[in-house]
Amino acid sequence: KLVDNAYRAVNIAFSNEVGQICASLGVDSEVVRAAVTDGHERTQLFQAGLGAGGPCLAKDPLTLLVSASALGVDTPVLGAAVRGNVEATTSVVRAVAEFLDEIEVPDPKVAMLGLAFKGQPPTDDTRGGPAELLYEMLDERTSRPRLGLHDPLAHAFHGTKSTDVSRAVEGAHVIAILTNHPALHGLRAADLLSGSARPLLVIDAWHAIADPAALLAADGVRLLRIGDGTVATP
Repeated sequence: KLVDNAYRAVNIAFSNEVGQICASLGVDSEVVRAAVTDGHERTQLFQAGLGAGGPCLAKDPLTLLVSASALGVDTPVLGAAVRGNVEATTSVVRAVAEFLDEIEVPDPKVAMLGLAFKGQPPTDDTRGGPAELLYEMLDERTSRPRLGLHDPLAHAFHGTKSTDVSRAVEGAHVIAILTNHPALHGLRAADLLSGSARPLLVIDAWHAIADPAALLAADGVRLLRIGDGTVATP
């Protein structure tokens, strides 16, 4: 079990690095992933997105890392993967914090779409997921933002009920799509622009938005689309 989850953690970390390279080159990492995966059956590259969270992927690779160290075995690959996966999530959390500091809006609202630690296979388990890390950061702020929450299966989060997407994004200055649940795939720009506030930061961590260019065409909207360098906020 430890080796299996550590292997996936390494794959996730590498996939996220590929996403960063693609974004820097102005390329969509999904095009690269499809070419690699379809062209070579031996290669199963994961989708670039957030780090390896949840009750197992956050714990098991670290457990193997510590156990190997106790045996005197150096594991630089696994160590780099663990650090990279943490950074993949915290970089998104930092982006939200920096945006809120920049706009200095009184009583801002942050909408989190996808509260579970993973979307596929679907689960209602929120332990150790990106929503938890983002929530912790927001909770530590002097002025805590209001929250809008939506998840297809997790109906409550830290005592707050999950609502539909339209109610979650209503009045929001930040909209973060945090899991790859199938129900979140194919969201339209209109679903996010209608009722949300300006300025607006949209974080699409899983290529969920069907028409990202429509978001960029709207005034006062910034888009962070992980692993996609074909769309960029002017």
